Amino acid sequence: MSIFIIGNGIAATGVIEGLRKGESKEKIYVISEEPYFVYSKPLISYYLVGKIEKSKMYYRPRDFYKKNDVIAILGEKVIEVDFSKQKITTNKNEYFYDKLVITSGGEPVIPKIDGVDGEGVFTFTSWTEIEEIKKYLRENKNIRKVGIIGGGLIGIKAAESFYELGYEVYIFEMAEKILPNAVDKIGSDLIKKHLKDLKIKVFTSCKVSKILRRNGKILGVYLEGEGEISLNLIILATGVRPNLRFLDTSKLKINNGIIVDKYLRTNIENVYAAGDVVEIYDKVLKITRPIPILPNAYEQGYTVGLNLANQKKEYKGAISMNSIQVLELPIISAGLIEVNDKNFNVLKKLNKKEKRYKKVILNNEGKLVGYVFVKEIDRAGIYTNFIKKEYKVNFLKDKLLLSNFGLIHLPKEFREAILSENGKN
Repeated sequence: MSIFIIGNGIAATGVIEGLRKGESKEKIYVISEEPYFVYSKPLISYYLVGKIEKSKMYYRPRDFYKKNDVIAILGEKVIEVDFSKQKITTNKNEYFYDKLVITSGGEPVIPKIDGVDGEGVFTFTSWTEIEEIKKYLRENKNIRKVGIIGGGLIGIKAAESFYELGYEVYIFEMAEKILPNAVDKIGSDLIKKHLKDLKIKVFTSCKVSKILRRNGKILGVYLEGEGEISLNLIILATGVRPNLRFLDTSKLKINNGIIVDKYLRTNIENVYAAGDVVEIYDKVLKITRPIPILPNAYEQGYTVGLNLANQKKEYKGAISMNSIQVLELPIISAGLIEVNDKNFNVLKKLNKKEKRYKKVILNNEGKLVGYVFVKEIDRAGIYTNFIKKEYKVNFLKDKLLLSNFGLIHLPKEFREAILSENGKN
């Protein structure tokens, strides 16, 4: 019996560990386009800056594959999966599987901008891309100005990296907010001010319509409404979507991501999926959608591993979460970040001078359904737990915005229930 895993990220790691925890003896094969041992993608920005070395990039010890009896097929790109023949075709070989797990993650969205093709334009989602950027910087010593197209999580981390390397940084975001999916307008304004205080140029509600070149080299961009802005290098950070291009979408059920059941099985027999490539149940929005978050990917992979080992484990969904440090300004959010409906009770506390902000959202049942914290991020896990467990916390309304809010503010019975549940997880 052979189990093949397409992808080599944290979801694949979860599959492997779930299989072995379930005492499965099947042979495991992992196929990855990148040549690297399983590594942490959130660390790539720190690697670019030189804050960490290659040896610190990895998720697991270097004997991880050997100890778990895994054959790692690295540096091969999957170009097709034939579900009827249970065959995987890469750019180098063909493989036949008995069971398949798709953990191919996400791929960067490339915007349709005149001049986007050519040298000096990079994405920022993999170790391979970081090595390409490092090489380009070594070979082009005249680079001074870097433009980041996209002001989401990836764009902000890219901006932070180039700022710390000493480059002049420009951020261009089409939405009216920086970090549009992670914070509300107030939070975004605080972040924008923080970036501008550091001399990072930030443009929102804008559109880059052209990348300007001379003899192939980047001269800058044309920003609608602003005109030409001089730049030497461009980072595309306009989003990530599930990596599905090698899959037969006529047979596999796909919406915005691969559709799976509560056991993370696809509609095709013996084929599972986990991680950023799937749609999962959002406990707050009550819909299925991709939620590309690291802990979710691992939990899904681990659940698949247990199910492949005949443990019959259900995956019950997740909530959206975002955590980022923007040049020493910490931000964390979860669930809903902005609402207009009168059925919500929104509580806020803001200190513009200190760039501190705390916002919580309760629904009409008194359940916490979202929060945004800037700088005041201590004990955010308690709020996240409230959302996940769907606790009614309206009786805590006068305490939820306290800087020192914690378990001590909860009634004894409530506190014991939370601690008891945490002990079981």
